[in-house]
Amino acid sequence: MASHGEDSGQSRWQKIDQLCDRFEAEKRAGKDPQLAEYLQEVSSPEEREQLLRDLIQLDLEVSDELGKTGELQSYLTQLPEHDQLIRTSFDRHQTRASSLIHIHFAGTSTHAGTGVRLLHHRE
Repeated sequence: MASHGEDSGQSRWQKIDQLCDRFEAEKRAGKDPQLAEYLQEVSSPEEREQLLRDLIQLDLEVSDELGKTGELQSYLTQLPEHDQLIRTSFDRHQTRASSLIHIHFAGTSTHAGTGVRLLHHRE
């Protein structure tokens, strides 16, 4: 049986997960969700830091998928009090993105110009 503290911790992380899901849905719908508004929905500094890390990562990933580029300065302008966390999150995303190897080669099917795109993540 889980203790009350464990239940509270679990619901805290569920709240962060729900906020991330809502943020992603707004972003994919073409809206411009504001990070600061989401951060107001959690109370503890630990929750805010985790939520901000998750939202920045999610924002950058969705932006990449949509062919847009997240701008570091934009994040810093919105939330200057989280300068170091933003820079660290941005650096992690850049490192992760650069570790993907894109290989494109001509396929061998009977259709001329057929290509295969492989994505491989280096560990």
